[in-house]
Parts: sequence; C-alpha cells; structure tokens
Amino acid sequence: MHDSKAAMIKRIRRQGERAIATLPRSLPQPTPVTPRVHWRNSLRMRVLLATTAVLVVLLAVLGTVFYLGARAELVEAARTEVNSLTEQTARSLAAMLDSAQVSGRTLAASSGGVGLQPFNLRALLLATLTGDPDIGAARLIIEPRTQKAGDAGFVWYVHRDGTRTVETSALALGYDYRAMPWYLRTRREGRAWWSEPYIDANGGGLYTSYNLPLRRPGDAPDAVPVGMVSVELPLHHLRNIIDQLPRDTNIQPMLVSPEGMLVFSPNPALNLHRTLDAYVARSRPDLLPLQRAVAAGQPISFSHTAPDGERFLTHSAAVGRSGWTFVLSASEGYVLAGLNWLAAWVSLAALLGAVVWWWLMGRITRKLTRPIEELTDTAEHFRRGQFEYPLQHIERNDEVGVMARAFDSARDAIGHHIAEIGEMTAARERMHSELQIAREIQQAMLPSGRTFDRASSHLETCAWLEPAKAVGGDFYHFVETEPGLLWFVIGDVSDKGVPAALFMVRAVSMLEIAARRHTRPDSILIAASTRLAENNDTCMFATVLCGLIDVMSGEYCLASAGHEPPLLIDIDGKARPLPLETGAPLGIEPQVSYPVLQGRMTAGQTLLGYTDGVTEAMNEHGASFGLNRLLAALHPRRSAAAQCKAVVADIARFTGKADPYDDITLLAIRLRQEHAGSVAETGRDTPGNATTP
Repeated sequence: MHDSKAAMIKRIRRQGERAIATLPRSLPQPTPVTPRVHWRNSLRMRVLLATTAVLVVLLAVLGTVFYLGARAELVEAARTEVNSLTEQTARSLAAMLDSAQVSGRTLAASSGGVGLQPFNLRALLLATLTGDPDIGAARLIIEPRTQKAGDAGFVWYVHRDGTRTVETSALALGYDYRAMPWYLRTRREGRAWWSEPYIDANGGGLYTSYNLPLRRPGDAPDAVPVGMVSVELPLHHLRNIIDQLPRDTNIQPMLVSPEGMLVFSPNPALNLHRTLDAYVARSRPDLLPLQRAVAAGQPISFSHTAPDGERFLTHSAAVGRSGWTFVLSASEGYVLAGLNWLAAWVSLAALLGAVVWWWLMGRITRKLTRPIEELTDTAEHFRRGQFEYPLQHIERNDEVGVMARAFDSARDAIGHHIAEIGEMTAARERMHSELQIAREIQQAMLPSGRTFDRASSHLETCAWLEPAKAVGGDFYHFVETEPGLLWFVIGDVSDKGVPAALFMVRAVSMLEIAARRHTRPDSILIAASTRLAENNDTCMFATVLCGLIDVMSGEYCLASAGHEPPLLIDIDGKARPLPLETGAPLGIEPQVSYPVLQGRMTAGQTLLGYTDGVTEAMNEHGASFGLNRLLAALHPRRSAAAQCKAVVADIARFTGKADPYDDITLLAIRLRQEHAGSVAETGRDTPGNATTP
C-alpha cells in the first residue's frame, strides 16, 4: 500500500513539473481595439450639455420669475379695473334709480298739498312724467273718505306711449287696486320699495316700479297710509347703462333685483326666469360667496373657477340703497392673453438663443478638447504596448502640456511595470500549480473509505476533507494496526494554508509511527506530543481525536488532545456526544497522560468524528452551523459514506455563497453485523480483509 501511494505521488509531481514548464513568462499582448468614445460619454458633449443646461435653467428661472411677477401685476391691475368699472356702473344705475325715487317722493309730498281737485292731481302726475324723462309711468291712489267726510278718493294712471302721454282713470284701469298685491304690500309694510321686473299691461315693455305709501300731511311715519304713489322705470334705461361697458364675451355683467332675480346675466335665457340662489345651486357653485354677499347686502371681490375651468375675477356692488345689486366678472384668460402671447414669443426667442449657444459652444469646445482627444488616442496606443507612438503637445504650458509631459515621463515606468506584472503573473501561476500539486499530494496521503470485515462483523469507514484554501491543516487517518484492530485519528492544525499542511504531514507521520508501536490511544498521543514539541519554533499545535476499535466486538478506546468529542448515532436515531474528557493539544509541550474513554459499539451504531470547521461554518449573515444542526442532519440507517455526504450537503445549503471559514473534515465509522458474503471469516491472528464500500 505504501509503495502504490509513493508511486502515485511521484506521478502527480512529474505532471505538475511539466505544467509549470509550459507556463508563459510574460503577459499576452491584448488585442488592439480602436478607441471609440460614445458621443454621450465624450468630454466635449458633457461640456456642451452642462453649459446648455445651465443656460436653459437660467433662462427658465428668469422667464418664470418675470412671468409670475407680470402675471401678478396684471391680475391685480385687472382686479382694480373690474372693481372700478363695477362701482362706476353701480353709481350710474343708482343715479337713475335715485332720480326715480326723488320723483316718487316729490309726487307723494306734493299730492297732499293740492287738495282733492282732480285737475290739480292730474296736472301733478303729468308734471312728474315731464320732469323726469326716464320715468315711463306714474300712478296716484287716494282712498275715499280719508281726507274729509264724503270725498270720493282719487285713482289716476298716466304713462308714455311713444311721443304722447296717455291718462287712464280708475274705471278704465279695469281692476280693483285694493286687491292688487303691490297695493296690499305698500299698505301693509308702510314703506317705499322697488318691485320685481314685470311686463307692463299698457306699453308691453319691461318695467320696475318704485312704490311709496301716501300719508296725510302731519301724519306720523308709522301712520296707516291713505293711498300710494308709484313711478315706473323702463328696464331698457338700466340696460343702456350696462351696455356702455366694453362689449366682450370675457366681461360678464349681471344685475340682480332686490328679491334676487337675475334681471341681466351672461345667459339671456336665465333673465327674469331664475334667481341667483337657483343659479348657484344648479350650475354655478363657484358663485356661492357672491350669493352670501348679496343676501347680506355687502359688496364682495373674489376670484373663482367656473365649472368649465375658466378663471374669473368678480366684484359686486350695491346699487345705492335700492336693494339692487350689480355684478361684473372678467376672465383671467382675457386679462392674461397679452402676457401669454408675449411669453410664447419670449420662449421661442429663448429656444432660438439656446440653439445658437449650442452651435457656438460646440465650436469652442471642439477647439478646447481636441488636444485631450489626441492624448486619449496616444494613451490607447500605450495600452496596446506601442510606447514609441509620437506624443504631442509636450511644449504647451497649460494643463494639457502638464498631462503630455506626465505621459512622456511615464512611458518607461509603464513598460517596466508591465514587464514586472508579467513576471508576477507567471510566478503566481506557478505557485497556483504548485499548490494544486500539494493539494493532490495531501489528498493522496489520506486513505479512502473502506470496510473492514471480520467474520460477520463489518466496520465501514468513510471520511470527507474539504480545505478552506488550496491546502489545509485538517487531517484524518485510519489503518488496521493489528488483525481486527482499527486505529483511527482525526485532527485540526491551529493554522491554515501551507504552514498548516506541512505541520499536518508531520503530525500524521508521528501519529502513525506511534500507533504501530503502542496499543492504547493515550500512549499514542503521549508519544506524538513528545516528538511534535521538538523544534516547534513556530509554536503550532494540533487538536487530535485518537481511537482504537475491535472489529469483532465493537469495543472502542478513545483519547482526545484538545479535540471535540465524537458523536455516537444509535440505531433508534438518537445522536449524542460521548463524554470524553480532553487533554492538551499536540505540539505545545510533551504530555505524560491523556484521559481515556472505553465503550462498545453495537450493530447499527455509527461513530462520527469532526473538526470545528463543521460546527463553525458560517452563512452570509454570520450565523454558525452549530452542533444542533449537525445532530439534526444525522440519520441512523445511512452508511458511513452516505452519512458524510448528507452532512456536507446540509453545510453547503446553510452557508450558501459565503466563503469557507475553516477546513471541513468528517470521519464516520459504522458497525454492521451480518453475513460477510463472499469474504471468508478470519481470526484475530490473521490480517482482516478490506473492501471499498
């Protein structure tokens, strides 16, 4: 067995030497690649984009600030203009209504001083119509028996009919004034009031009337009226005043009667057919502030957005003390139309300026970046190894010249470093090959899994060693030192890599020599500790689990030099660490004793030794595999080889892509008692047969 192992090691060494001899001595030359910088990554394009972006942002910020400032000024000016037009129109309307009110009050005051002579009263009515050309009609009612006993009263109505004046008596009126709502309200409230617009029965036009209670001279203000005076005002006079406003669909006047009726509005279909309250509730909720202000008799100025999205500036004003309200709305879009037109032209001019700026900066940056592009081309030739390529711009005194002179000074240094890198790469490849050879030699020194048969007893052995580096410090070994007596060992050197591998070779050799001279594991460890402590200037040490098992009886004897106790897996699936006390590791100083644990394996039991690399294997989150996961990975009915493979697979799943932290080593020994098949039964004094599982 030793001769075949030595021959295999020599064969591996010869293959490694041939591989080293064929390694390249320098780096291969890279394939020349024409330097092509994408336009998006070029320095010139970045300068162009940066400067143009700054210009565009600056223009956008200035334009936005200018637009917002001008917009605020225009809106405020428009608001002031709307308020002024509203107040001016309201004053004009109030002047006309006040004129009618003065005529009515004059008629009421004069009628009490001319007596009940019909001629005088008719002359007074005609004088009222003549004195105020805006009045379309006048009415005078004096109830009977209110001036003196037996008087018949007086009811007379005069109105304009074109260019002439028409008088109508009580009989010709055709109705009982005492049943009319306008008379009942005047008598009931005892105060002057403006009526809602109506169609006059005589003239057919739209009118509103100013109604006053008539009292006798000397009566108290709250005395019961003895009649009434009424003057009628054609609505077209009010319309004429409103029509003097600028004619534009973006300026919308509105006249609201004392009772809230829309007399004039932007939608003619609503005039005299809908109140302001109904208009707001059905289609214009944005006018709710106006509705509240009109109801409270207060003026209001506000901005609002119509249901179609158009923005308006609205102002309302009371028409004197008549109860009428005038409203004027102006579209913000109409107000800002000129500004928006100007902003569009300014934006177009700014865009044209940005294009001109782009063209100018392109020419400037092309001239500035051309030397850098030429230096880039030179650097590409240097990358190919063409260090004799001509270098330009060395004579310049700017940053480009400094860079060119730096390139010129770096030529020799770069070539020298590349040569050094080639030599280092070749050396690294040789070292890698040598480490691979050392790994194969190390693996070749370790025995393969075997089955030791003695009569009906079969002792399966299998081990698994996975170094964290090319070579490692973990080791195991097993050999039949006497017929039917299996010696095994598993250990872990304190370091990793090549030093640990060298110490491992020495430790295995010392342990195997001691195992062939001694029959107890503690004696083997004592002898090995003495030899390994000699000339150990590096102070390296190894933890070792050493044991002997009788193949026939299953009796075992174990000793530990600082190593983890092995696990015993029962046939019922229970796995537990054996209560093995431990001594000092090998290599520190010679030892004189080690604790020993004796026991007996029964059929189906498995003894599992392992190194700390198994329980301390870490995943990407820094968690360790641990003893509990190791116990959970074991199964009593697995063979020794299957047991090792299952544990290693669980460790691989747990660690995932994490780099290995330490060497992982397992040694499984399983006892089977059954007929050996074709293997002949042997005694204790003859060498046992060995088969590969």
